[in-house]
Amino acid sequence: MAKKKSQNMMLAHSKAKVEFYEKYLERYLPIMLLTPYVNTIYIYDVFCGRGVYENGGEGSPVRALKAIVDAKRKHPSDTQCYLRLNDYDSNNIDSVKQYIAKEIPDYEHYCKVQFANMDAEGLLDSMANSLAKTKNNERNLLFIDPYGYKTIHKDTLEKLLKNGKTEIILFLPVSFMHRFKGYAFDIEASEGVAPLRRFTEDFFPDGHPMRNGDKEMDVHEYIENLREAFSYDDRYYTASYQIERDKGTYFALFFMSSNLRGFEKILEVKWGLDEEDGNGFLLEKASPYVQTSLFEEEFAAAKKREHGKRLRKAILEYLQVPRDNGQLFKFVLKKGYMAKHANEVLKQLQEECWLDVITTATGNPARKGSFYLNYDGVNSPKVKFILKQK
Repeated sequence: MAKKKSQNMMLAHSKAKVEFYEKYLERYLPIMLLTPYVNTIYIYDVFCGRGVYENGGEGSPVRALKAIVDAKRKHPSDTQCYLRLNDYDSNNIDSVKQYIAKEIPDYEHYCKVQFANMDAEGLLDSMANSLAKTKNNERNLLFIDPYGYKTIHKDTLEKLLKNGKTEIILFLPVSFMHRFKGYAFDIEASEGVAPLRRFTEDFFPDGHPMRNGDKEMDVHEYIENLREAFSYDDRYYTASYQIERDKGTYFALFFMSSNLRGFEKILEVKWGLDEEDGNGFLLEKASPYVQTSLFEEEFAAAKKREHGKRLRKAILEYLQVPRDNGQLFKFVLKKGYMAKHANEVLKQLQEECWLDVITTATGNPARKGSFYLNYDGVNSPKVKFILKQK
C-alpha cells in the first residue's frame, strides 16, 4: 500500500517544496477566479500528511487552504473552490482537520474542504477516470508528493493530463533514483529496486541512457531526462525545480500542463525563488550560518551573462526562419526562460542591427523595443522577427 512516512520536523527542503506549491497557487488562483470561463476549481493533495510539524512548520494542506482563502478574499467571485485532501494515515487526516478548524475557522466561507483516507495508488487510478469527465468550465490542480515513486505510473499521469484542464505538481526523490538507476537493471539486482526498474521502463524506451549504467550522467541531467519524459513527446508543457536536501542530494518538483498560461506562471515562480538560475533551492542559501561571499554579486552577474549567451544562441538559431511574437514567446518559455530575459536579447540584437521587427498588420517597422512577448500574442500576433543577412 502507498503510505507516506511521517516526518515530525519540517526541514529546509520540505519548506522549499511547500513554498514552491504555495507561490504557484498565489499566481494560479487569481487568474482562475477572475476568468469568466471557469466556475469551479478542484485542488487535490493526494499525500497531504499531518498538516503541521512539531516545530510549527505548516505543510501543503494548510498552506494551500490559506492561499485559497487569501485569494478569495482579495478577488471575490462566484467561482467555487474545492480542496480535496487525502492521506492513508487517518491520524494525519485528523491532525489536518483539527489544525485548520483552529487556525482558519472561517475557511468554509471560501472553500469546501473534503477529506479522504484512501490508498493513493487506487485513488490516482480512480481520479484518472473521473477527471476525464472534467467540464469545460472546471479546472484541476494535483499536488502529488509521494514517499518515493511506486505509485507513479506513466499511463495514469497521461490520463490525468489528457482532458487539457488538469495541471500536476509531482515531487520525486531524484538523487536516490539516480544513484540506483544502473543497478536497477542489473540481472543480479535485488527485488528492492524492482519499483525503480518498473518506473524507468515505464517512461524510457530500451536503449535510452536512463536505462543503463552510464556513469557520466549526473543528477541534474537525470532530472532533465525526467522532465522531458513528463512532456509525453512534447505534448505538454513541463518544468522542473531542484531542491537540495543535503549537500549534493536532490529532490525535484515537476510541473506538467497543457496550459501555456499556467506554464508561464510556474516559470515566474521558479525565477522568483531563484533569481540567478530559475533552477532550484540550494541548502546553503537557506542557512543563517553561511557567510555571504564577497564575490556573490560577481557570481550572480556571471550567471546572468551565461544565461544571456545561452538564450541568445537559441533565439538566433530559432529565427533562421522568420517567426511572429507568439511563436517566439512559446519558444522562450519552453527553453525555461521568461519574456523579460528574451526582451534583453532582442534589444541587443536590434542595437547590433541584426534584427528587423515588422508589424504584421502593415508590414512597416515596429516601434523600437516593441516585441509583444506575452500570452495574448499567441493567438493574435502583432510583429514578425526577421534576422538580417550579414
